[in-house]
Amino acid sequence: MYKTCPKCGYKRKESDTAPEDQCPECGIVFSKWLKMQLKPLPPVDSAPSNTARFNVVRKGAWAWLKGKLFHADPDIDAITVYGRLLVLCAAVVWGLKFILADYATLSNGVPESSDIIMSRVNLVFHEAGHLIFSLFGEFMGVLGGSIGQLLMPLIVCLAFLLRFNNPFGASIGLWWLGQSAIDLAPYIADARAKQLMLLGGITGRDSPTFHDWANILGREGWLRYDQQIASAVEFAGEALMVLSFVWGAHLVWTQLKRVRG
Repeated sequence: MYKTCPKCGYKRKESDTAPEDQCPECGIVFSKWLKMQLKPLPPVDSAPSNTARFNVVRKGAWAWLKGKLFHADPDIDAITVYGRLLVLCAAVVWGLKFILADYATLSNGVPESSDIIMSRVNLVFHEAGHLIFSLFGEFMGVLGGSIGQLLMPLIVCLAFLLRFNNPFGASIGLWWLGQSAIDLAPYIADARAKQLMLLGGITGRDSPTFHDWANILGREGWLRYDQQIASAVEFAGEALMVLSFVWGAHLVWTQLKRVRG
């Protein structure tokens, strides 16, 4: 049938005694080998499964996020890195002041954890939040002060991370977000007591309708939970601050190793 074996390439001789349908060298049966070659291949599913697609998306999303969170600027110089190190040290020292302070302790109507610089910065966005969110109704107008106070540092954090590709700047924005949450905790905790000194030099007792969180929690029937909610907000703020320390330290350490060669 075959003068030359299609498998091993042996050329058949007249002296070979093997059947014509079989190779004298490797022993394959040509008719069976031919059937095997003509046998159709099983269909291949070219479309990936849902699990495969999800894994691809998950890996791609994580690679993108990791690239944003830990972006290493190849052109960074030593002055910038050491400047960031100083900023990080100041943020840690200043942040520990907020973390270790007792927000529930008042002095002349002001919480121990308050800081005149950050309180005034946060107050600007707190009052702006009242104005902006009042467009969505009375309740949102009251809650909008606290939303605005937290929203601005969040925007700063995301802008540095996504727009400017500067994760260290984003870590400082995260620090501010944590501080703003800590700054908000005494206001929430004061919902029933109304002893906190408010804008204008009055307390919630002097003008009950002037106290945001007394109105918010009173409307929802949650006034009895003011301490628990305040503690949760304070803990979240402290956790965000610690996370900003770790994130910033990792970035600075990586950049220090880069500039030192």
